[in-house]
Amino acid sequence: MRVLLAVHQFENPSAGGTEVYTRALAAQLAARNEVAVLFPAGAFADTPVLEQTRAGELTHYRLHGPAPADGFYDNWSGARFRKLIARAIALFKPDVVHVQHLSGMGVALLEEAKNFGARIVMTIPDYWAFCPRGQMIRDDLQNCERPDEARCSACAFGAPVLRAARSRLRSALGPLGRVLPEDGLASARNMTWLARAGAAIAPAGFAPIAPAREKIAERLEALSRAIDLIDLFIAPSQAIGRAYARLGVAPSKIRHLDYGFEELRLEERHVRAVTEPLRLGFLGTLIPSKGLHVVADALRLLRPGQVELHIWGEFVSYHGDESYRAELTRRLWGLAHENHGPIAHERVAEALSQVDALVVPSLWRENSPLVIHEAMQAGLPVVASRVGGIPELVRDGDTGFLYKASDPAELAEKLRILSSGYEFPHRENWTHLVESISDHARRVEALYLEGAQW
Repeated sequence: MRVLLAVHQFENPSAGGTEVYTRALAAQLAARNEVAVLFPAGAFADTPVLEQTRAGELTHYRLHGPAPADGFYDNWSGARFRKLIARAIALFKPDVVHVQHLSGMGVALLEEAKNFGARIVMTIPDYWAFCPRGQMIRDDLQNCERPDEARCSACAFGAPVLRAARSRLRSALGPLGRVLPEDGLASARNMTWLARAGAAIAPAGFAPIAPAREKIAERLEALSRAIDLIDLFIAPSQAIGRAYARLGVAPSKIRHLDYGFEELRLEERHVRAVTEPLRLGFLGTLIPSKGLHVVADALRLLRPGQVELHIWGEFVSYHGDESYRAELTRRLWGLAHENHGPIAHERVAEALSQVDALVVPSLWRENSPLVIHEAMQAGLPVVASRVGGIPELVRDGDTGFLYKASDPAELAEKLRILSSGYEFPHRENWTHLVESISDHARRVEALYLEGAQW
């Protein structure tokens, strides 16, 4: 079988879960199939170029192109890469195009794959097909149930505009603007109020709110049509499968299959005496929707020295907002914690060996977090928020503890129980809860063949 895996990035040294999984799956599939990986290159080029290379058993197709004139449109349409995508598909001649993430290739990828006659399978990574920001969570950290043109336009386009407006307002106020606290300016989050403040204060590009709604409507309509071209969806969690069905995907097209994993080897594991602080680990991107600030608030409810927080992660811009670093630093001040910085995936086992438990405090409805599976492989209990697909992985009181997302008091209570020396039954068998990547790949191959007419 000829399988083309399509993913939004593949060579990023600080790869996220989707890329890590794609690499592992590609290696397994290549043992029995001809496999290629199609992905946008990390840097811009002067002219569009399709680069084809060989890496072991895999063929790589890198899409190079100039910076897009309209990044929002290009991200979902894949317009600047359409000819290169069509060429890569024609060169490789896939039986199956397995989409891992649509970002950057979007509609063009699905249409060109269908035009060629390939069967299209998509592993659902998040909510990007319906939400420009991928997580269906607003700036106020409340989850969305479904796309809405007005809300989505404010979310996708309003936040950068408001930050620019606050900057201009501060400048327009002169000396007064320099002494006003940022949260005072932040209260001017009402676009209509800022518009009335006049053209001298409102940022360039502020007035055309209608085009923002039109852009959202265009994205929703185009992706809705393109998603109908997908023959089969693989949902790593029941929760995200139900969400996609609720958002319009035919349930008959959805199959539940969690991720598979390479073996995780721990050289040694930290063994805690009950009199020592509980070493709590967090591995993930440091952005508001990941909820680490909730952990900080929970730790303040515990006695000093009861829990020691170890963080492996990187601060990144949250849709243009850079303020989370300062906010999290403020909340962590005075607490026992250490930030070890970004971590490459090959060092995850090393990090997990240094802690007694993992915390996954996500506020957005996570799909099936890879780090929870890795903690299970390491025999680590997981304390996690009760959102999305997480409760399918963490059994309360059995493999960890669940708490209401954004509730520091309930999280603190779970940490008290854990730090008191709580014993989990059958802990030695947790590794069997995670499917191997080799077994998983064979199940994926079976899905490729389901209903196919080669």
